[in-house]
Order: sequence, then structure tokens, then C-alpha cells
Amino acid sequence: MSAVQLKSFGSVPFASIAQQSAQQIGKSVQNIVAPKQNGAKLSDGKVVASPNDKYDFIDALLLVTAGALCRTLGQGTIHPLDTIKTRLQVSLPLPALKEWHNAVEASATVIDIGGLKIRLSNLFFAKGFFDVYLGFTGAVGGTFPTYMLYFAVDEVCKRFFLKNFGWQRRSMQGHFIASTLAATAAAVIKVPTDVLKHRVQAYVYPNVVNAAGCILKQKGLLGMYDGFAATLMRDVPEMVVQFTVYEQVQTILQALEDSKAKKEGRAPVVVVGHPLLVGGIAGAVAAFVTTPCDVLKTQMQCSGAKTLPDALNAVLKDRGIAGLFGGVEPRVVQTTILSAVFFFTLEIAKVELKKMQERRALRDAATPLV
Repeated sequence: MSAVQLKSFGSVPFASIAQQSAQQIGKSVQNIVAPKQNGAKLSDGKVVASPNDKYDFIDALLLVTAGALCRTLGQGTIHPLDTIKTRLQVSLPLPALKEWHNAVEASATVIDIGGLKIRLSNLFFAKGFFDVYLGFTGAVGGTFPTYMLYFAVDEVCKRFFLKNFGWQRRSMQGHFIASTLAATAAAVIKVPTDVLKHRVQAYVYPNVVNAAGCILKQKGLLGMYDGFAATLMRDVPEMVVQFTVYEQVQTILQALEDSKAKKEGRAPVVVVGHPLLVGGIAGAVAAFVTTPCDVLKTQMQCSGAKTLPDALNAVLKDRGIAGLFGGVEPRVVQTTILSAVFFFTLEIAKVELKKMQERRALRDAATPLV
């Protein structure tokens, strides 16, 4: 079999690791889609025995863990933006929150560009560097178990659908149902994490430990699940849109290349849309369309609204329709970065897992049967 060609999109000249990862991903895609005869075909063209099913659970666990670690890394990266977004969405008469808004206004700079005046506010450091990292420990500490559960349920669902219905991993219906079930299960951990994180970010409590103690004392365990329905309303469509857009962009790029190759009378090459670029696009689209749900969720978790209608009425009364898109700019930016970092690191993890499987297959093939 001839060497695999690769065409990548969106590579950044100064990021050599990005180009290298794209090339490795292309090889892994070829390994997955290439027909396997007389064993597993590796990226170097060698043929060995297929991996034994005894490794299936370990591989799935490694993939789930990699997904959770990548999501945690992304969450830590965008935490300052999440803090700013939360403060822009919350309507609370708290002195500390009002002080932050006043500090932002006081630090604003007006730039005159040809008569066009642009007002720039110092959202990040209006009250010092560490201020935007309030709630960081709760955010990072809660993200890993949340997404361990999310990706575990997602993986189990996709394997079940493939085995029983023949739905491929990239199928639209498989993504939707698996993401819905996974997001619902993960919300058991995610919602309490968000409640603690957002209330610390909005200056309601000084830290997550104090927040947990006060909420449990005042409202009991149910107080930790304020905004549960709103969280599902946001997370299910966000995850479905994010993963679906990512997969579909990759599929469209490959389909365009296949069509072009057919017209030119040549074999198609493996096309890999760069994970940083495609992941960022997927995150931006998902963030924008789900911002109203995010506003209502934050309102319920921070501002005391007990039901979705109460939260909606409070937002509309205070800021009108525009209030449903409060904090949309930092939210789109943060989710774009989060999604780009997540998909990029996840694809690298998949490549490394594939290499491990190939080394294991070679080792097993060299081991005589007893």
C-alpha cells in the first residue's frame, strides 16, 4: 500500500507541533478506515495480528481519562474568562460585585480611530490579577470527575449503538442520544460544582469550602442543585452542537477532497482539518446558540431565581431581550479557546493511544501461542 498522503487545513506556521500532530492524526485515520486483512495494518505498512479483546476495557478507560484530562486543562485555561462572563450575567445588589463593575468602568480607555470612538474596559485586572481566579480550585477539581463520568457514559452509549443498531460513532443520532444521556449523568457532579464556582466568582462567598458549608446549612443538599434543569438545557445542546459541528466539518472536508480526487482521476488523500481551528469553530457556534440558556442557569445559581420562568422574567425586566445574551462575548471567546484546546489535546492523546495499540499488537504477534 502506498504511503498515506495528508492535506491539513488551518495549520499555524510557528506551531510545528500542531503540524506534526495533524500528520499523525492523518495516519491514524488511515489506519482506522483502511480494510484489515490477515490482521491489523499499521501506519508503516506492516501487518500483524489484531489486538486482543482483553485490552478493550483498558483502551476505553484510557480514552475516557484522556478526554477528562483534556477538558480539565481547557477549563483551567479559560477560567478568567468564565469569571468575567459570570459577573456580567449576574444581577445581584452585592457591594463587592458593584465595586467590580465600578472598577471596570473607572479603568476604561477610549480610543479614537478616525472619529470612531471605541471604549475598552480592563475586565481582567480591574481588581488585581488573582481576582479573576476566584473559584479556580472548585472549577478544576469538579471538572475532572464530571467529564470522567460524561465520557464514560458517552463511550458506553456509542459502543452499544454500534453493536445493536449499527450506528457509526460519527452518526448524528448517535451523537445526540449519547450526548444527552452523558450530559444528564454528568450534571449530578457538574451542577454542584457550578453552583459553588459561580457564587465564589460573583463574590457571594469567599471560597468554595465556605460556599458549600453555607449552602448546605441554609438549603440542604437540594441547594447544591439550583439550576439543574437550566444546566441540562444548556449542556445537552452545547455538547451536541460542539461535537456534531467538529465531526461534520471534518467529514465535509474529506467529502470535498473525495469529490475533487474523483474528478481528477486520482486516489483521494486523507484530509485533516486542524483540531485547533475546527475545534475553535465548533466551540464558538455552540457557545453563541446556547448563551440564553447559560444566562438563565447563572441567574438561578447566583441571583436566587427559583424557577426558569422566574429567571427569565428577572432577566427581561432588568435588561430586556439583550439580557439573554449577557456576557456573550467572553462566553464565545472562552468556549472557543476551551474547545480548541480540548480537541487539539484529545487528538494528540488519541494518536498516542493508537501508537500504544500498534506496539502492543507487534508485541503480541511476536509472542508464540501456548
